[in-house]
Amino acid sequence: MNLQAKSVATAHNVRSLMRILTNGLDERFAEFRKGGRYENARQSDVRLFFIAAQQPQHIAALAKLRGVSRQAAQKSVQRLVAYGVVELQALPGGKRDKQVVLTERGRAALGETFNHLNRVEAEIAAAIGAAGLEHFRQTLLQLCGIFASDELRRAEGSWPSVSESC
Repeated sequence: MNLQAKSVATAHNVRSLMRILTNGLDERFAEFRKGGRYENARQSDVRLFFIAAQQPQHIAALAKLRGVSRQAAQKSVQRLVAYGVVELQALPGGKRDKQVVLTERGRAALGETFNHLNRVEAEIAAAIGAAGLEHFRQTLLQLCGIFASDELRRAEGSWPSVSESC
C-alpha cells in the first residue's frame, strides 16, 4: 500500500471518522454559544457539565466518568460554579464530600443546549433523511453498548431524550 492509500485508509477508519464528527459537533456548539453568556466555556467544562446534568455526583465520580484527574475535574467544576450553572451540595451523611448539582441557570442552559441539539439533528435529517438519522442513532447506541463502560452506560441511561427535555 502506498503512502497516499495508507493516508486515505487512516482517514476513513471508524476512530478517525468519529473524531472528525465529534470535533465538528464541538465547533457547531461553540458557534451556538458565540456571543452568549457561555461563549468562552472550555469544551472540557461543557463535557463535564453534561455528565453532571445526568444526575448529581461527587467530583471523584465525575472525574472517573470524564477520564480526567480529580484535580482537573475540580478545576472544571470551579469554572462551572463561576458560570453559575452548578453548585456543590453536601452529600447526605458526608462530612467533606459534596455533589455537583445543576442550578436554575444550569437547567436553563441545558434547555438551550437541547434546542441546539434539535437544530443539529434537523440538519443531519435534512442531509441523510429522518430514517438515516434514526439508523445512525441506533448504530451509535449499539456501539456504545460495545465500548462504553458499565458505569458510563448507567449514567447515560438516566439522560433524558431531546424530545423529553424540551
